[in-house]
Amino acid sequence: MGREVWEEINFQFSILNFQSNPNFQFSIVVINFNKKFYNLKSIQKAIKAFHGLADFKISQNKKTITVNLENINPEAKSAIKDEFCNYVLGLMKQ
Repeated sequence: MGREVWEEINFQFSILNFQSNPNFQFSIVVINFNKKFYNLKSIQKAIKAFHGLADFKISQNKKTITVNLENINPEAKSAIKDEFCNYVLGLMKQ
């Protein structure tokens, strides 16, 4: 599979960690969903299901729907990105 095809199929995510001092760490999870494969309705349903685990913000452009997760519950921090993406994918199959 060519790189361009993979980039069109795969959603991209990144975790940005900002550390201002040794005792404080602020994390934002940014997930980009390609509009060719994911719809806003499924992403919004997933956000409702994950309510209380993080603060979610949605933005979009022509090609992607971006979801920012902030103030992530410390108990969910290690798994929320993967679980959220899997949940969205499951909603897409319905």
